[in-house]
Amino acid sequence: MFISPKLTRDAMPGNFLILNNVEVTFDPFILVIKGVSMEVEKGSIVALLGANGMGKSTILKAISGVIRLERGRVTKGYIEFNGRRIENMMPDAVARLGITYVHEGRHVFEELTVEEDILSGLYGRRKMDPKDALEFVYNYFPRLKERRKIRSGYLSGGEQQMLVIARALISQPDVLLLDEPSLGLFPSVINEIFDIVKKINEYEGLTVILAEQNVKKALEIADYGYVVEGGKIVLDGTPEKLMNNPDVQDYYLGIGRAGRISYQDVKSYKRRKRWIS
Repeated sequence: MFISPKLTRDAMPGNFLILNNVEVTFDPFILVIKGVSMEVEKGSIVALLGANGMGKSTILKAISGVIRLERGRVTKGYIEFNGRRIENMMPDAVARLGITYVHEGRHVFEELTVEEDILSGLYGRRKMDPKDALEFVYNYFPRLKERRKIRSGYLSGGEQQMLVIARALISQPDVLLLDEPSLGLFPSVINEIFDIVKKINEYEGLTVILAEQNVKKALEIADYGYVVEGGKIVLDGTPEKLMNNPDVQDYYLGIGRAGRISYQDVKSYKRRKRWIS
């Protein structure tokens, strides 16, 4: 059972990743994330939902430490993982703690074979036997095993997305941060990738935080969701609660009272009062 996302003074048991009133500022006075609070239970899938440019990726980068490489910092609040403060740590240090970030855009090493590319995920990580590690990821990505001797640059977009996820998983992290995994892919490939993520979550107990514009697909596998707009969390709840929310239906699913409309069509609409408080 999920607890309320509203933070109390002390973190409740089971919430091993916490963001408390986090603000993120870039270069050095651009405020991007504004008072974000989240609690993530171990073994859960949490979705960060919303349109492009609303702050979802920046939240993942704040958790992973990647903002340090982009002239950004957490300037207010804190991020805690397994009882340890991690805000503003360098990304390699965060990765060694067991948090792995998969960037948006399917960044593969084009000249390496698929197998070499996957094994690069072991560099500087937990000591593992490469053969066992490969067997672990090939169990979930049999297509990559079939193509293991092919250069990564020759893979399809969907196969490259599988590859970057496999590379992240080979070190068997505790938390996987996925940034827009469905971007630019065919629906059938999206379904396959999301099914694999769900299986890994169920069978391995992997905690996943998923930043995704495809709200419907993300909510199909998530245990809890947060809607992000303008660097703030404006709505949160279980998938059932969010799917049945008229604002989510109107603005993100296109099935509400306004009919099938895109976010671009409605972004000039005045949001409900509680969304901009």
